[in-house]
Amino acid sequence: MSDKVKTKHGEFDVKPLSFKERRELHKLEIQAANIDGEMDFGKYIEMIDWILRKALINPEQKLEGLDDNQIDDVGSELYTFYKNSNKKKTKKSE
Repeated sequence: MSDKVKTKHGEFDVKPLSFKERRELHKLEIQAANIDGEMDFGKYIEMIDWILRKALINPEQKLEGLDDNQIDDVGSELYTFYKNSNKKKTKKSE
């Protein structure tokens, strides 16, 4: 089962994250922000790459033709999709 996510660079079939994967993503988020609240962009890109690998089947093929900034845009939009999905799950359990 997958969801469709529309981004400014196309529409993508996105795989759901398991509980374990959601926790891994949370860990990557924390690592991307340093203690001063500033973003570590190297860690941020690692998180975006992780999202693309988890979300898409064959991301290299799906993102072919996009430049690195566009790929980061897609990853960021998929990140937002996952975070919003996680909020819905949390509200259901309350």
